Amino acid sequence: MPTRREDTQFAGDGAGCPKRGPRPILHDLNAPCGALPRPVDRRFGVLHLHRLPHSIKETPVMPFREVLTTTLGRGLPTIPGLWLLLAFPLASAEDGMRGSPWEGSYAGLSLGAGRLSSDVRDIDGFANWGNPGATQDYGTGGAIGGAFAGRRVALGGIHLRYEVEAMLGDLSARTDGLDPTCPDEAAATRLRWAVAARFGVAEETGNVRAFAFAGPSLARIVNSVTDTDYSGGCLERDLRFDADDSFRHEGTRLGWTLGIGVESEVTPRWALRLDAAYFDFGEERYRVNRSGDNPCGPGGRRVPCIYSIDNQMTALRAAIVYRFGL
Repeated sequence: MPTRREDTQFAGDGAGCPKRGPRPILHDLNAPCGALPRPVDRRFGVLHLHRLPHSIKETPVMPFREVLTTTLGRGLPTIPGLWLLLAFPLASAEDGMRGSPWEGSYAGLSLGAGRLSSDVRDIDGFANWGNPGATQDYGTGGAIGGAFAGRRVALGGIHLRYEVEAMLGDLSARTDGLDPTCPDEAAATRLRWAVAARFGVAEETGNVRAFAFAGPSLARIVNSVTDTDYSGGCLERDLRFDADDSFRHEGTRLGWTLGIGVESEVTPRWALRLDAAYFDFGEERYRVNRSGDNPCGPGGRRVPCIYSIDNQMTALRAAIVYRFGL
């Protein structure tokens, strides 16, 4: 590898080479007399080292990153744009390593209470005879638990977050009020689990963050209507299940969620959260009287009759959150 020396003359024919001015240069001692100076450390690319500040010449083997963050930071008037382009990502990376309070991944566990709310509508007036569109609301509450993971991102003055969550809760609700004259027809709903992808914005005050979120959700839901035939008075005797006027359907429903919450840091890694969320899984339609042996209401046609069931859920949860990367 060529040896390097700081001198005031060109290398070549020994000490007889004429001097070329008082300005020091960095050169190769093996170059012929009169050769133009050239850089010998290829780490610095095509930069002419004899034009760089004195600090670089004194430490020509300085690592590239250190050169950028020290020497170039003192000013290279010929390439200020290059300095800005290089310095910005380096500074951003260093900020990320230091750990911004608003940037980073997190995960947590939640526990709380949920309420399943549904309404069944007798579109043709089949059970609520002669009253098409009659609606019966029903619901129930219970415990729910879940887990979530996400990431917070700060873009300028806007604080964003996105996360995915999964909840388990065996919430079941039932009503036997479809037929106002006799409780022989019952509707029931059961929610087994739900997942959601949530996107939100937040506002930070001290170590407390208030946030709002919305996003798509999925849930495993069972909807059913059970019709019981009988003899004599209402449910008096000869009770029997009527499969033609009943249904049971289990499926994964697509819906949406929105909510608000507040989060407070206990330590740099741990935080406590309280949030409230609303989930809407839309309406599904189901057929009864599938054989068409009865009319759909007084004077109605003998065709399958339609029920619709609409499902929603609300949740209030407390959670503990762990932040990664500190």
